[in-house]
Amino acid sequence: MYTSCGLALLVSLVRVAGAVPQPEAIALRLDVTNSSLGGKTFPTQYGSMFEDINHSGDGGLYAELIQNRAFQANSLEEATIAPWFGVGGSVLTLRDYNSLSTALPFYVNVAAGNADASGRVGLANPGWWGIDVRPQKYTGSFFVMGKYNGNFYVTLGSNLTSAVWATTTIQVKSSMNSWTKVHYTMQPNLLRRIQTTPCPSLLIQL
Repeated sequence: MYTSCGLALLVSLVRVAGAVPQPEAIALRLDVTNSSLGGKTFPTQYGSMFEDINHSGDGGLYAELIQNRAFQANSLEEATIAPWFGVGGSVLTLRDYNSLSTALPFYVNVAAGNADASGRVGLANPGWWGIDVRPQKYTGSFFVMGKYNGNFYVTLGSNLTSAVWATTTIQVKSSMNSWTKVHYTMQPNLLRRIQTTPCPSLLIQL
């Protein structure tokens, strides 16, 4: 009987560039001259600084939409599950033995626990204050280890309501002691972009 499954969730989820028609480009001219100088600075002032306000680096400057996809994103601890959370009463446990690689030493074990009325077993990620959902293609992948032959369901849906904007079903056959990579693609059935309220999140479940 299937009881639990380890997921090395570098669950990546990205928007595919060019999937949505773009507005007509507007011509722009930029002239650069050294005939006049800007404000003065101290001669001893040098270097640069990047302040990651509101995750402007993670989740902002690159296309990744999943927060802490490899369970390493925490400046105070070596590893953490947060902000991932179990669904349907699932129990999440962080592990580091028989890991995917030395570069990705941590993964999460997903156990059924005390299942609720939904009967779901899985985990979800809220992204960066939600996930930007647009009418375009999303692609992603994750690794799974554990003896399992059946379906995985990947969903973009609301944390607060029953709304579901995109879902896909993936047939997976995995083994007990080796990792299997799973790819997925989905496209929301939308006519327009929705805002990050009510809190879109990524859900992976059996």
